[in-house]
Amino acid sequence: MGTASAPSLSAAVSVMPPKNSPRRGFDVDAFDISPTAIAWCRQRFPRSLVRYHVTELLASPSAWDGIFGFVLEVYTLQVLPPDLRLRATRRIADVVAPGGTLFVVCRGREPDDEPGHMPWPLTRADLDCFVTHGLREQSFEDFLDDEDPPARRFRAVYIRP
Repeated sequence: MGTASAPSLSAAVSVMPPKNSPRRGFDVDAFDISPTAIAWCRQRFPRSLVRYHVTELLASPSAWDGIFGFVLEVYTLQVLPPDLRLRATRRIADVVAPGGTLFVVCRGREPDDEPGHMPWPLTRADLDCFVTHGLREQSFEDFLDDEDPPARRFRAVYIRP
């Protein structure tokens, strides 16, 4: 994997095929800022039907706006500096289709806890930005995982009305 100097999102965004489609499952677009990461995915999964893209989250194609029925965001926002998170949450929210779902998993912390070192755990307020950007929170879980020692995590689901 290469190193990146700009924010990236390694996520898959997906749309279900039409009900009358002979295919089952999702049509998937995955992207990363790193050409090396995308090349590695293509090499590791040469028969994959995933459409891999080299792009940066904050400069992702406007053609993606509102077209994805399911968006997965796992641990990416927490590597972004706080000043870029608001823009990143807006861009992620922008690609969720009407009636679509955003699923988020990240490390969590209280607002007055020390953020520590990257990857920085997020606060509930960091995730509330998705609501500010037009999504509706469907569920939110605050839990300790099974790591040793346990780490606090948030798992949230948002819907675009």
